[in-house]
Amino acid sequence: MDVFDAWTSRRLYKDSWSVERALSFINEQKGKHFDPSIVLSFFCHFDEKAAQKKGWIPFAAQGYSKQRTRRLLNPWR
Repeated sequence: MDVFDAWTSRRLYKDSWSVERALSFINEQKGKHFDPSIVLSFFCHFDEKAAQKKGWIPFAAQGYSKQRTRRLLNPWR
């Protein structure tokens, strides 16, 4: 999702969001602003190595496995 990169990158006209804030907002907007299947795919394929290089806390390090992520983001499946 390019919006994730936009939110978590500092710009001349705005401060960056934390990774946690961006991930939380994407999840909150699932089914409203973002297609639920795209959100699920994004969370399941979140690039942990790239996140580590940028100093972000990897999603898996927060205790989220791919299976748990799927359950959290789509509890009806």
